[in-house]
Amino acid sequence: MSSRHRGRRSALPAPVLALAIVAIAFFALPLVGLLWRAPWSSAWSYLTDDGALTALRLSVVCSLWATGLSIVFGVPLAWLLARVEFRGRGAVRALCTLSMVLPPVVGGVALFFALGRRGLVGQYLDRWFDVRAADVNGYLRDGIGDDASAKDFRTWHATVLAATGLASREVPGASTPQRTVDRAISGMVRDVAEAMGNTPAVCRRSYIDPRVIDRYREGRTIAEEVAALPDDAPARWTEDARRDIELAVLALLRGDERAQRAA
Repeated sequence: MSSRHRGRRSALPAPVLALAIVAIAFFALPLVGLLWRAPWSSAWSYLTDDGALTALRLSVVCSLWATGLSIVFGVPLAWLLARVEFRGRGAVRALCTLSMVLPPVVGGVALFFALGRRGLVGQYLDRWFDVRAADVNGYLRDGIGDDASAKDFRTWHATVLAATGLASREVPGASTPQRTVDRAISGMVRDVAEAMGNTPAVCRRSYIDPRVIDRYREGRTIAEEVAALPDDAPARWTEDARRDIELAVLALLRGDERAQRAA
């Protein structure tokens, strides 16, 4: 009888089977499309790119934190809901599973209203753990002994990225069309903006030292110093390599002749 029952369960009407195949194709085709259009010939260079490694590192860190928090809080909660009878257990279970069915945008807004600086709980957290930009800048001034701020670090980092990015592009000469030079500069600004997590307009106006761009228009870069690096990705620079590049950028900003000049 069990074999007949299994036979009845395996039987499926042809129209239902056809619709099921269409549903499978609906879920499978996007994956097939990604595999078809993926740049397999240069996949390794993309995977080892600075941006890809940063995203991968962020994903791993977030996953590990999520797993750890789920173990610390989720296991006791699951134990409570599964083993303990109490009034309102169904409501608590529904409340705990609500976040799984909410759209991500709605969940994000809800977290903002709850934990934001002016949120239901966040306003008290902000008072207890009040760390503002002025506190960070004061700490930097105490340590450096100068009128330093966190923006100085962002500006310097963006300037180094800009000088490195322009060094990897063709150095303009007297016969180089202005449009080509502008295109190279725009591409560099977009790359820096992506690395800094800001817009190209803000990066060019507030972060990148304009002298880097001026030197590039004059045909001067730090191409020789960048070419001497074993790896041109800033995230994989050693301390010595970063020091050499930063010294080269300082020389470029001062206009020292050791910065490369186009022939």
